[in-house]
Amino acid sequence: MAQSAGIPRLSEKLTWLFANVRGPRGSQPSAAELSNDLLDSYGVKVSAQYLNHLRRGYRNAPGGDVVHALAGYFGVPVEYFFDDEVERAVRQDLAALRDVARSDRGDIVAQVARLSPSALEALSHLLDDLPGSGGE
Repeated sequence: MAQSAGIPRLSEKLTWLFANVRGPRGSQPSAAELSNDLLDSYGVKVSAQYLNHLRRGYRNAPGGDVVHALAGYFGVPVEYFFDDEVERAVRQDLAALRDVARSDRGDIVAQVARLSPSALEALSHLLDDLPGSGGE
């Protein structure tokens, strides 16, 4: 039986996100955890079984609400699921972040990640004023 058009390579994209993006608990989320988090954080009710079907390629046409909630949960733009260039950019960005996190600068990155939007803006202005930052 042929599947509907759906989202090309959705299974591959979700599998990559599950493997490379940590959930709020700091580990790879299980389908059950993701199901609960999507309901709690985004008001989207989706079963763990359905999420597993999406990951395994048995289903590939989730509703827009599910796609938006998945994008929000994993911290990627919705376009990640539809645009190969955006997908490639997201993968490169996450690889770069992993490299920084593994370096001696990882503690700084972790601190910056916890800043509020206003604190990030203030930090950005401070960095622009540092010698050698290019903001001179």
